[in-house]
Amino acid sequence: MLQSLMKFERENDLDFLRGAAQALQDENARLRAEAAARQAELALAQAAKERAQAAQEQAERDEARAEVERLSRELAVLQEQLARRIKALYGRKSERRKLVDAAASSPGEAEAEPASERKPRRGHGPTPQPTIPVEEVINELTEEARSCEHCGGTLEPRGAEAEISELIAIEERRIVLERHLRAKYQCPGCHTGVKTAPGPVKVVPGGRYALNFAVEVAYMKYLGHLPLERQVQLFRHDGLQITTSTLFDQVDALATTLTPTYQAIWNEIQAEPVLRADETPWNVLFNGHTRNERYYAWVAVSERHVAYRLLDTRSKDGAAAILGAFAGILLVDGLTSYPAAARTEPGAAPRFRVANCMAHALRKVGAILLPEEFKRQLEEAGAIPTPG
Repeated sequence: MLQSLMKFERENDLDFLRGAAQALQDENARLRAEAAARQAELALAQAAKERAQAAQEQAERDEARAEVERLSRELAVLQEQLARRIKALYGRKSERRKLVDAAASSPGEAEAEPASERKPRRGHGPTPQPTIPVEEVINELTEEARSCEHCGGTLEPRGAEAEISELIAIEERRIVLERHLRAKYQCPGCHTGVKTAPGPVKVVPGGRYALNFAVEVAYMKYLGHLPLERQVQLFRHDGLQITTSTLFDQVDALATTLTPTYQAIWNEIQAEPVLRADETPWNVLFNGHTRNERYYAWVAVSERHVAYRLLDTRSKDGAAAILGAFAGILLVDGLTSYPAAARTEPGAAPRFRVANCMAHALRKVGAILLPEEFKRQLEEAGAIPTPG
């Protein structure tokens, strides 16, 4: 009863109630201040975290950008090196002779003079070859050639006297400088009639390079598909200093020498009873670039021979040029140049018979005449075009 009266009195005590309300307001203000401070701390922490994350991302971007720039510089250097290498190997001057060299050079290098009599030269001349071995080859007269033409006596060597010439040759892929000594002979009876032993056979008269050297260059170029500039580099590894123009001269002289053989092969081919022929486009290179016009590589195949010829036409004139006097059976594709070349004049009988291959016949009439199942199998195999 007493506690209830005291509680009732306090509830009616205005000072007590004011104090309690003030205490509640103070506590509420304190809690709000603590909450605001906590919120500020959280905001600062979040801002610091975001700044740190942004700084890390910026550092990663800077590092990536620096790596990209470094790789770009390396790529530019590598591309420049690759461009130089490609230009050195396949540049415009790799297979083309300079006009200055062509005007200044002769078909072959002149025979070298003895070292004791050789004078310094300017311009074109034999290139010194100090690093390749030298072998002396003595060329002597045969017993039959030693007969004196004046008195009938026997020619005798004139001591060690000889005419000296140098010939660069290849022996088992070993480049040597052959020094040929052409012995001289004279009749001891009349002391006239001096005769000199013949020298080696050369593809270029008066040249410095042996026949097997020219054959080796042509072999590497046309069978090994090795350009002349690359051959120059290979020869330098073997100690031989040479130029592409010199190699071109050797190949040109060899081709000129073999022209009768080449024509004889064509004559034999044209005399065959059965021939196969075909042609394919051949791009023309001019100063390292492909020109618009085309040549065509024609081929004629017999039982014994295969011959090629480059012509600037695919017409009947080209077919007539490679077939010549051929009068047998010609197995070819559907090119109309071959039947046109068979008739020399309108209304005249064809000089040879054209037999087209079955593959080309299927393209024309196979889709019409073949049974359906077999036609479907050929269409799936791509032997005949699919309708539509």
